[in-house]
Amino acid sequence: MRMKRAIGMGVALCFGILFFSSLALTADAPDKVTIGEISSKFEPAELPHKKHADAYKCTECHHTHKGEGAVQKCSSCHDPKEAKDKVLDLKNAYHKQCTPCHKKENEAGKKAPVKCLECHPKKQ
Repeated sequence: MRMKRAIGMGVALCFGILFFSSLALTADAPDKVTIGEISSKFEPAELPHKKHADAYKCTECHHTHKGEGAVQKCSSCHDPKEAKDKVLDLKNAYHKQCTPCHKKENEAGKKAPVKCLECHPKKQ
């Protein structure tokens, strides 16, 4: 019985550490992040970063983040111009990350942009 209780407490402690460390990371998250500045045809998108960070925590988008140290920018791994060594280029990494989640939100009855021009107005 003591063993089960000890294991349960250990698991609860681990989840608590992960939860509170993610809160600390989201507290430092910028309010907005501009993404898509590399396009010559479309304006960049304004991502309400703080809102997303609070809702989804860092590991949803920053999928390689393990809760230690600074959260890296997408462009630190995803090259803006080309895919390298099976790592998506920056544009496709953003779209692969954002679009499926937005579609899922819409299916749940929430409003999330899924069409190009809903996030990126055409440049004048």
